[in-house]
Amino acid sequence: MAETIEQTFEREVQQELFRLKVREDARRRYDEERLASLGLPIGVMAGDPISADVDELIPWMVPQHGGALLTGAKNEGKSLTSVEMQHSVLTGTPLWGHIVPKRTVTRTVHFMGEHHSYVLQQLIQNKLKFPSGLNMRIFGPEHLGDRRIIVSNGIRRNIAVDTYKKLAEGAGLIVFDPIASFIQGTENAENDNTAMRQLVMSMLEVASENSAACLILAHKGKPIFQEGKKMERYTYATRGASAVEDALASILYLSRIGKDGSLYEIEQVHYKGPKADGPFKLHRSKETLRHTLLI
Repeated sequence: MAETIEQTFEREVQQELFRLKVREDARRRYDEERLASLGLPIGVMAGDPISADVDELIPWMVPQHGGALLTGAKNEGKSLTSVEMQHSVLTGTPLWGHIVPKRTVTRTVHFMGEHHSYVLQQLIQNKLKFPSGLNMRIFGPEHLGDRRIIVSNGIRRNIAVDTYKKLAEGAGLIVFDPIASFIQGTENAENDNTAMRQLVMSMLEVASENSAACLILAHKGKPIFQEGKKMERYTYATRGASAVEDALASILYLSRIGKDGSLYEIEQVHYKGPKADGPFKLHRSKETLRHTLLI
């Protein structure tokens, strides 16, 4: 006897329900097997001995973990300062003549998201005149190509993150210069807290994968004027989303002081570690652009 339409419908429904249950159970078993193969992190106990490598790379400035942010206005010397830091940790030479790095590294990597690698090469070779044998690898946008962007329209690009991890292999310090050039999307992408936090966490992941410290450079936001007076911001002065500063362990502001372009200061705005007594006052040589710390 032939099935009625109602019977056929019910039979098809039961078969589809069965298939859905099979797929759901298969997915559950797959997730359980995958989790078992990956293993679970055990964390640490609060009273366990602190690991010797959980420390600073550069005292008061660059922690070994958690990332550092160096924020400054355009052309104030963020890249210059980051190169001096790399030179210090590569050679063991005291930074600015006084700050001894906690350890040295065998390699640093500087990712430039804008301009061209020769801009940094010219600075290092023609002005700073650091030795040519430094193991400081520079990747400019001309090298990174379409893998430069880490977050696009709020979505992390895993192929880019994996590329950066590979390029940074063996590095003890990784620099991203500047943060805004590694994200794209809407006009307000730089102000999107969720997207910018994802960008910062991806950069920290690149560093963590290589057991390296991470230094991120950023631009200051536009100055605020009240009644014709320029008002300085002492927190959250970094351009864009506040999540950038919230996500990092060290926040440093680079500023020019005076009018002749030879005096600068770096202020330790936020640091999850030893606090500095005050801002670091720096004299910049007009000939070499090298800084000297004014004690």
